[in-house]
Amino acid sequence: MSNLEELMNLLCAMPEAKGLPEHFLKNIIKIGSETSKLNDSKWVKKMLNNAQKVHEQALIAQQKKVEKKLNNQIVSREVKSQQNNSKEERIKEFNEFLSKLPKFENASTTFPNIKRTALFAIKKNYGTWTLQAMSILNDTNAIHSFWAIQFAAALHKTGIKKVVQIISLKENLYEFIINSDLFKESENERNRVYNEIKKYELSIVEAKRERKRKQKEEKGM
Repeated sequence: MSNLEELMNLLCAMPEAKGLPEHFLKNIIKIGSETSKLNDSKWVKKMLNNAQKVHEQALIAQQKKVEKKLNNQIVSREVKSQQNNSKEERIKEFNEFLSKLPKFENASTTFPNIKRTALFAIKKNYGTWTLQAMSILNDTNAIHSFWAIQFAAALHKTGIKKVVQIISLKENLYEFIINSDLFKESENERNRVYNEIKKYELSIVEAKRERKRKQKEEKGM
């Protein structure tokens, strides 16, 4: 048995060393060897008692760290649960408002002068509900793409709750929207979306031309 092992066994046999991790005992042996105090029982007991205090503080700190981590996990789960509940409540509320809007089977039939590409852009950017609200306007046949995009953008900014309220109170939705600041503010939005539509339509035309060109080349071969 090595000298270190013997010293370790001696320290472990002392009541003051009970429960102490091995690295504490090795550190006491190292300090005692360097200072020639290993034979001083009072010094050894004092060092062991000090080590017990440090070890206890470390255990308390570790426990607090574990408890903090667990608490954070619990809080995180509660927040996530509340967010999910809040999301579900918003969806439920939205669907309730949606049920109060007029319905139509075919947007192209209801709005014959709005391009299909514009109808798709309105649905994508502002939601189908804006078209449902727009369907109550007088003479939907007269509504064209450019104006429809701006009106839909203003409806979206107004919000479905307010729009449903206006319709339920039989107020003039057209007058309310075009006289609001939101309609004027939606001009830039209208221009952006309309430019995207034109680019998309141009890409379709160019793709068709390219297909025809390739077909002619293949026939020529």
